[in-house]
Amino acid sequence: MRDAWFSPDERWLLTVSDEGAARVWDLLTSQPATPPLRHDDVVTTAAWSPDGRRVLTHARDGSIRIWI
Repeated sequence: MRDAWFSPDERWLLTVSDEGAARVWDLLTSQPATPPLRHDDVVTTAAWSPDGRRVLTHARDGSIRIWI
């Protein structure tokens, strides 16, 4: 894991890794809440929307994705 961020309601954890993916984790179950949110390159950072319903990811190759 490269980095992690709590959702605004602190129910979910968003992580990024050097494997080209981000993932949302359910903190109540410690299980993944989503499949891997994949890029073609290393995901360097991610962020929650203010309402916690969307995730933005950015990869080293400059690609940006919004996940709903």
